[in-house]
Amino acid sequence: MSISESTPKPIKVSFIGDTNTGKTSIIFRYLNESFDDEISATFGADAYHITVKDTPIVIFDTVGQERYKSVTKSFLRNCDVVVLVYDVTSQDSFDSLKYWIEVVSEETNYDEKEIIIVGNKIDLYDSVEVEYETSLMFCQTNKIENFIETSAENGQNIDELFEMVADLANNLTSFECKNVRLQDTKNESHCC
Repeated sequence: MSISESTPKPIKVSFIGDTNTGKTSIIFRYLNESFDDEISATFGADAYHITVKDTPIVIFDTVGQERYKSVTKSFLRNCDVVVLVYDVTSQDSFDSLKYWIEVVSEETNYDEKEIIIVGNKIDLYDSVEVEYETSLMFCQTNKIENFIETSAENGQNIDELFEMVADLANNLTSFECKNVRLQDTKNESHCC
């Protein structure tokens, strides 16, 4: 009997966070290796199929506007990795992370989700309102192990973010494989 190679199931990743935090710009930067300051806001959700480190990934870029939050919630239910994006130049967007974590907790099995917190726009040094250490403390308080700061404008840490997503995805798939249980089907023989 031979085992045929199958295409791995794509990992589903939802980018969520307040509007104007740069979710779409981060994805655009990764896909196009450039920055476009004319990108329009997302309405509903956009899906992108990519491969990172041989891992197929479907990215859902969700809207951050209040009136569309039910759309965002629907994309959380079946995702494997959640990327929570805030703008380091906006204390309000950072404060909203608490709300977004509640949404993730309400809509999913929070303990089984891989979550990455992303502080975007670190190229705007003179306008930073949320310091790196503050973000680290927030992550520790909320038991979130994955945190990175990025700049969609200059590309800083964008590749590293997507490599982090792929690594978490690979951990998920290897974890699933480790939990496969086979039943013992030994035949017992009895003498008379």
